[in-house]
Amino acid sequence: MVKYSVSEMVEEIWEKLQEDDKKYIRLEDIEESVRRSAKHQDGFGFDPDKIHDIIRDLSIRVEELKDGSTTSITPLLETNESTLRSEDIAHTVSKWVQDIRKDIFSIVCQPFEKMYVLKRTSEAVTDVGATAWIEDESDKHKKPTGESQGFVEYYDENRYWLMMAEVGDSEMLRKLSVDSTKLSYATGWLKYQAVEHILTGRIPSVPRVTFSQHKRSFLLSDSVILKRQWISIEIQARDLSRKELDSLYAMMRKGLDIERTRMISDEKKDLFHYVRDNADGIAKTVTSKTGFWKEVLRLWKKKSPHVKAETYHAVKKGYERTCKRLNINPHLSVLDGLDKRKGVKNEKMGISR
Repeated sequence: MVKYSVSEMVEEIWEKLQEDDKKYIRLEDIEESVRRSAKHQDGFGFDPDKIHDIIRDLSIRVEELKDGSTTSITPLLETNESTLRSEDIAHTVSKWVQDIRKDIFSIVCQPFEKMYVLKRTSEAVTDVGATAWIEDESDKHKKPTGESQGFVEYYDENRYWLMMAEVGDSEMLRKLSVDSTKLSYATGWLKYQAVEHILTGRIPSVPRVTFSQHKRSFLLSDSVILKRQWISIEIQARDLSRKELDSLYAMMRKGLDIERTRMISDEKKDLFHYVRDNADGIAKTVTSKTGFWKEVLRLWKKKSPHVKAETYHAVKKGYERTCKRLNINPHLSVLDGLDKRKGVKNEKMGISR
């Protein structure tokens, strides 16, 4: 009877999930695949501990592979310069915006008073603003297959949230999506601001600064996940002060869980290289993880007597902190079997643990 390890099952199920070519893998997809595979694997059965471990490992892998970028307007107060620039941009594109409205609504003036407008009658209170029109138009023209020709971004003032409505078969929403994207590109407004200006005439404030946080992950053939994360900043304000920029930069670093500002020292850099280059050889001479880090300390100090580290705890933490700064997994696979090897050796010698 063939026995399958947790890692083997994880790899097999992961390949099946990727073959399905799903854009998003849900927890339900993982659980279904695990339990379906469990029924057909000899020697696997329904061991709840194994199933739990496999679901956990696959869930972590899916979470780590989520890519994405988020763009935010920084919470900076408007200045006279930003206000005047916004007004000038709106005046410059006014003819273009009127043509857009005429093409979509057959009128040149704004078709709605506000994005969110409540109308009270004796029967009910209804929203007659632009938000309600977007959502109604999207609901009426959704494709049966769920496919969409794009989205219209808008800010829901009732929910205080940025929303996206499917264009579907709506020609009006399709034109609004295309034209608002062009208007956003030309003016520097965000897409939902361009939509609001077309529909209500409200003049958006040109963001003085916008920043984007990016995350990208890639699964390599040896199951190692290569991660990248970075920040991009777009400054549109000539009057931005150094104090404002410093506070924004600190906020952005915190958003990526980067709080330390000190650089990696030469000693930490040397330690990182020493551990990575010599881990295989050192692991063969010891029987435990503690013994491994003690031997790293001894050999490293022998090679470089000037290092400050005095305990193996300091060496281990120094290596792990450097890995965290570099967004690298500190795990060393050569250490996985050390404590088990020690247990086997103790049993052969008749030593109780």
